[in-house]
Order: sequence, then structure tokens, then C-alpha cells
Amino acid sequence: MKTCKFVPSLLLAGALVAPLAAYAAQPVHSAPGEIGIVFHDAPGTQTREQVRRELDAFRRNPVSADGHWRQVGGGIGWATVPHAYKLQNGKLLHADRFDHSTPRPDLNMTAEERQMARELYTGG
Repeated sequence: MKTCKFVPSLLLAGALVAPLAAYAAQPVHSAPGEIGIVFHDAPGTQTREQVRRELDAFRRNPVSADGHWRQVGGGIGWATVPHAYKLQNGKLLHADRFDHSTPRPDLNMTAEERQMARELYTGG
């Protein structure tokens, strides 16, 4: 009879403790005895020298990885980088790193798009 009570009690205790163990492995958990949470930083994969080189490169050219934003500092922070063009042999050529292969938008709707817009905005 003791076995019949012991096994369910053991299962219940395991079911109650398992989520706590999983929660403790998370990078954020509540601080015992305090109001708030504790953050555990993820371990880095780069060496200190790699981070320093990357920071020096960014300070020389403070542009985001996609090339669309520039760090200007002060109260402004980040500003967009406009398209740049250069005149070569009488033609304007792109002089920036943006992807210019996207298709131009077409403002003329097809019959299907017109019907979808009518249904969406007028209810039928």
C-alpha cells in the first residue's frame, strides 16, 4: 500500500520541480528575496581583439550593416543615408551600396486587385 502512495507522490513532486529546473536555466529569472529579475548574459563567441577591431572599423565609418543608416551622434543619433549618384560619360550612375534591382512599383491595378480593394474598403 505504501508503494501505491509513494509512486504518485514521487510523480507529483517531479512534475512540480521540473518546470522550476527548466526556468532556472533561462537567461532571465526572478531574484530570490528581491523585487525584479536577474539577467545572465549569453557567453560571447568573439575574442576581445575581434570586438575591438570591429568597433574601430565602425568608428572610422559609422554606417549600419545594410548601408541605410549612419550614426551621426549627439541628440540626432541615426540618420538615413540618401542615394548617391555620380555622372560618368553623360549618364547618372548609382554610387551607393543599395540594391537597385527591385522592380519599380506599378500604380495601375489589375481587375483582380481592383476587386480586392473594393471588397476590402467598401465591404463588397
